[in-house]
Amino acid sequence: FQLEQFVKIHTEKSRIVLLYMFQNIIRSKIISGDKVLEGKTNEELKAPSRDSIIEIERTESSNLEYWYNTNFCAWGVQLIKNHSPENADPSKVFFITKVTYR
Repeated sequence: FQLEQFVKIHTEKSRIVLLYMFQNIIRSKIISGDKVLEGKTNEELKAPSRDSIIEIERTESSNLEYWYNTNFCAWGVQLIKNHSPENADPSKVFFITKVTYR
């Protein structure tokens, strides 16, 4: 096992942003001085689809990394279901997406 940074921290003049990803959900908290400006928020990553035939069955692994400025890169492996008649078997997919906080 190797120790890794799990919570990503971004500091600004007036606030500290804490972000981490667990099982396809990005969790965050914004702190200013001794006050929590925004409580814990949970944002689930959704499968990008023009139609609703793709559903995430489960996330096998996921990670959140620093990218630039207020942008982060979320990536991992998911098991997805395709509800179209010709492809009913679940598939493993690698995902990568840009996450921006404000």
